[in-house]
Amino acid sequence: MDWVGPRGTREEELGEVVKLVNYVFRESSNYLPTMQEEFSFLFRPENRENLRIMLVGRKVVSHLGIFFQEIIIRGTRLKVGSIGAVATHPRHRGKGLATQLLKDAIEKLSRDGADLMLVSGDRGLYRRAGCSPVGKMYQFIISSFQLKHFQRQDVKAFSYSEENLEKLIRIYQQEPVRFHRPRNNFRIYLNVSRLLKERYSLEKLFFFQETLLITEGEEPVGYLIFRPLRTEKQIEIIEYAGTRQALPGSLYHIFQNYPGYNLLFPVPEYDRELLLILKRENIPFNITACPPGHTLRIINFPQLMGKIQPLMEEWWGENHFAFRWDERTGQFSDVASLTGAIFGVPDCQETPFYLRREFFPLPFPNPGLNYV
Repeated sequence: MDWVGPRGTREEELGEVVKLVNYVFRESSNYLPTMQEEFSFLFRPENRENLRIMLVGRKVVSHLGIFFQEIIIRGTRLKVGSIGAVATHPRHRGKGLATQLLKDAIEKLSRDGADLMLVSGDRGLYRRAGCSPVGKMYQFIISSFQLKHFQRQDVKAFSYSEENLEKLIRIYQQEPVRFHRPRNNFRIYLNVSRLLKERYSLEKLFFFQETLLITEGEEPVGYLIFRPLRTEKQIEIIEYAGTRQALPGSLYHIFQNYPGYNLLFPVPEYDRELLLILKRENIPFNITACPPGHTLRIINFPQLMGKIQPLMEEWWGENHFAFRWDERTGQFSDVASLTGAIFGVPDCQETPFYLRREFFPLPFPNPGLNYV
């Protein structure tokens, strides 16, 4: 068969790429074809070279999307290549096309100076390429019967409007572990659901989210972004920020609009304050990776260590640490075990003995609005 690729997408091929991912992720499950509207930054023309494709002749049959972002971990910026919308047409599956695209993506991320690769998925394809679930997320399951534990008269919640954008930006900027999110990106991410709701019927939309601004007295102190899953009668918190004491107090306002639903509230292990608040009320939880449903891979280990060196110096002083990674003789047998050692793994209770427990594992932010 006349295969072409992997390579970037040409201008005249962008529509065909969008058509493929809409079919695989939306239309085949009877949802509206809204992938380009949901992920406008990924599928914008300026990002075509990062939309990696395989073709049969001139027909696009497999796709892998890359979107470069930055994360901030306690003041340190790391470059992340986010991988998403990995799709192969059903007639061409099982031929190794996605494997070729993923290998090509890793090489491209390395050429383009990425520190890490974050994949919105966890399957054999990604595990074989050295990706690993990392971190630890506590998924708290809250019912309306437990609201009495959190109700506070001084905490109010209001639906987001664009005039409140600066308030949300200021609140998010206080988070020590987060994505770098330029103002215009933040605005577009928050407006996606409103635009989709204006154009389409909710019943046919796969993607829909709501945002609440939280106030204490008259002061904006936090926000919650959540996704109602109507068929499962479940509400999923996809991003939060702000004063931890006020966040649970706002849940009452969600349950008012969604009576009879359960609420899934994911809290990463490094958010000790919110964990303590929810655990104190004996809220049941499950433990998953952080971010849930994602896998991570280190792309450039020496570069990553160089960037976090100032953080390590704050703990141990200068010239008091060294890292060696040798697949033949070192502690790390492969890139997946290395990634898990640096960022932690969900089923590991303690940091490996050969890393300093007071510093590792490094926290990784939940993508929230930055999901690809």
